[in-house]
Amino acid sequence: MENPTPKRKSPLIFVLGAVILALAFFGIRALLHRMKYEGTDNAQVESRSTPVISRVAGYIDSLGVDDFGKVTAGQRLVRIDDIEYKLAVIQAQADLMNAKADMANAEAARSNSVANSIKSRSALKTRRENEFGFMV
Repeated sequence: MENPTPKRKSPLIFVLGAVILALAFFGIRALLHRMKYEGTDNAQVESRSTPVISRVAGYIDSLGVDDFGKVTAGQRLVRIDDIEYKLAVIQAQADLMNAKADMANAEAARSNSVANSIKSRSALKTRRENEFGFMV
């Protein structure tokens, strides 16, 4: 009787099994990821929205509406913090008062200049009268 040789298992089966197992692992992982996260190639979203543009810039003090809430015509949407504008008004008023004070100083200097000019002419006239003995 002959000795039967034991069959050797081919390593190809183990390699093929490992590849199939790796593909299954990464495939399930990618499937679970895609179920949780939304992806887009063109990054466009369609919605019914209207842009709201303010006439002035500033920080928002309070909101008068809730997110995704309905609004009516004339309803206040936001309140802009007005402290910067109040400070600008106070600064402008201070600048105006400084300008008025400068104007008053300039008018006083002009008045003094006119008075000094009249005084100088009078002194010159008196000096000429004294030198020449008659009115010039």
